[in-house]
Amino acid sequence: MSVTGDPRRSQSRHRREASYSRRRQHQPPPPETEAPGSAGAGDEVPAEDQAAVEAAAETELSGEIEALREQNLRLQAEFDNYRKRQARDFHRLCSQGRKDLIVSLLDILDDLDLARDHSASGTPASDTVAGLLQIASKLEALLGREGLEALPLAPLDPFDPTQHEAVFAEDVEGIEQDIVLEILRKGYTIDGELVRAAMVKVGRAGRAVGGDAEQD
Repeated sequence: MSVTGDPRRSQSRHRREASYSRRRQHQPPPPETEAPGSAGAGDEVPAEDQAAVEAAAETELSGEIEALREQNLRLQAEFDNYRKRQARDFHRLCSQGRKDLIVSLLDILDDLDLARDHSASGTPASDTVAGLLQIASKLEALLGREGLEALPLAPLDPFDPTQHEAVFAEDVEGIEQDIVLEILRKGYTIDGELVRAAMVKVGRAGRAVGGDAEQD
């Protein structure tokens, strides 16, 4: 069996709810809160604060520029010291290499002094010449160990202006290219690099092979 509620109690409850709803509608909305330190859209930063921010930024930038300048100066000093050290090392190596070569030549100088003494004492010229030839062979062997090589060249070889220096020349008929007629001074290379061109007499190819030569 169901129990019906009291009508008076239900009406009283409806009146309280209506009164509460009316009070909420007339209450002003709560003020909007802003994050601490944030300015509104229309707010302006005080001039003193703006100047302080700009001064701090300028000080920071000046510090960075000064640090970069000091770093650049250090790098320049380090590079200058490196360059001087490299120059000293190179000079020391060149000086040591020159000393080593001169010391190795002293034996040949001793041989030449001995040959001169023998010649002055009346040693036959043939013996003196034979001794000089031995000294020459000894010198060639020493320089060969240092990388010196004579240019491979013989008469009638083609003339090469990149390796041969023409001192004399004459026209030669019956040839199609210039050739070496005579070797006046040897040419040399060191480790494959030309250090002195060979001095030669050149035979120039005739200007009219099989006919009369043209007049210059």
